[in-house]
Parts: sequence; C-alpha cells; structure tokens
Amino acid sequence: MADLTFFQDEFNRHSTSSVLGDPEGKLGYAYLRVSTSAQAEEGRYGLPRQIARVHEVAAKSTICIPWEMVYADDHSGFQFADRPELSKLRSEYCQTERRADVVVIEYIDRLSRNADWHQGFLLDEMKQHNVQTLFWKGF
Repeated sequence: MADLTFFQDEFNRHSTSSVLGDPEGKLGYAYLRVSTSAQAEEGRYGLPRQIARVHEVAAKSTICIPWEMVYADDHSGFQFADRPELSKLRSEYCQTERRADVVVIEYIDRLSRNADWHQGFLLDEMKQHNVQTLFWKGF
C-alpha cells in the first residue's frame, strides 16, 4: 500500500470498536484495490469509498473485519499475479486453518478488470476453498 497512514486513518474513521462491519460478527477478510499508486497516495477515488462500502456490507452481513484482515493493493486492474496483498489473501484463504470463510469486496472489478479469465479464476478458487464472496454491489 502506498500510504499506510492515510489508509489506517480511513479505516479508523469508518470502524466501530476497531473493526469494519459488526464488532460481534464472524471474522472476515476485506480486499480493496485502486488502479494507481497516485490514487492511493492522494486519497482520491477509490480507497475511502471502498472502505465505506466494505464496512456497510460487513455490518449488514454481521461480518467483523479487523485491520490485520484487510488486504489492499494499488496496482493495475489488468493483472493479479503481481499484486502482493491479493497474493497474501489468496495464500490465507487457501489454508485449511484460515481465520475466516468470507471475503468482502466492493465490486467484482476490484479483483481484476479482466472479466474473461482473472475474475472467474479468483471466484472459482475461493469457491473451491469454501470461501464466500460478498460484494457491495452484485454483478
């Protein structure tokens, strides 16, 4: 993440009892992505909106997302193999003894803008590992 201080401030602004969503809910992960480092550094466009929407979905679905279970990248939307936070999330949810069984994401294109292959691959991978995906806005 380009500017962790800004991101932590946005997380704190939306969090309740230091979590996004429902503090009493079941644990979940969040994945956020902006297209460029500049968008993350300037705090424009995506991150504040995505955090707010992930918080909204998590609260409605009784999901609790602590800071250490938020994964966010500031890389291009056309590749997913080189996104370090997505790679960490994928490693996490593929484990047998993972911390959660749900990932909250604003839109499907936050996974990747490549609908022909990347999105389906990632969604199928989560499904194969019995990980539920929740979106702020369905597709």
